[in-house]
Amino acid sequence: MSDFRIFEYEVNTKKLPARARGPVFCMLADLHNKSYGQDNAHLAEAILAQKPDAVLAAGDLLTGRPGESFLPAVALLRRLREAGLPVFCGNGNHEYRTRLHPEIYGSMYADYTESLRELGVVFLENEKTAFEAAGLSMDIYGFELEEFGDNTLLVRQIPMDLSDGDVADALDTLAAQLLAGRKEAPDTVRDNLLHTVACKAAIKAGWKTDDRELEALVKQVMEREDLKYCPHGRPICITLSKKQLEKQFKRS
Repeated sequence: MSDFRIFEYEVNTKKLPARARGPVFCMLADLHNKSYGQDNAHLAEAILAQKPDAVLAAGDLLTGRPGESFLPAVALLRRLREAGLPVFCGNGNHEYRTRLHPEIYGSMYADYTESLRELGVVFLENEKTAFEAAGLSMDIYGFELEEFGDNTLLVRQIPMDLSDGDVADALDTLAAQLLAGRKEAPDTVRDNLLHTVACKAAIKAGWKTDDRELEALVKQVMEREDLKYCPHGRPICITLSKKQLEKQFKRS
């Protein structure tokens, strides 16, 4: 492959404070050791030209083949980190197999991840990390799946805020939304997926919480502008003037 293409998507959310532009992310995937220019200079320049707030590497930056070099991926991410960009990485099936079978790939995965961590790249293996940019606070999650035969999937890692009992239901919902996404706008699909993950991790009716936890929750809701809506975009708190309040009690 001698060329690459850039696709732009805009995601609308009510969680952004008024007049905030929102963050810009660059999503990388399936590089498979390709190099565009020396040390991936051309690709790095194209990414930096988008002026992203962070780079999300969704996996398969390398090729899972014994003895294969992963230096093109490291060279690219080094350029991005030297430019001051935060970089978050998840594993694709190629990285995953090198981690799962060291008897085949030797220390390839350990060497690769060590090289990236030395650059300050954040790896998300059954983890989440907080991030804030352009007026929006968020959590970035790692979620790993693999084929298990007979049309089934094996889940080895899940975001820490998603309970074990919610995994199957969450995946069913996500899969159904992805199928429906063939007929929906890309921003609608992404918003629905984010709503589902957030909803599955949310506090449910009947859960027992102590007073300190409830107080901390209310404090965050009142102090943070990005916590004024539920995962589906419905308001969870509103401001009423004295006149509006009196009207509710028929005193106006």
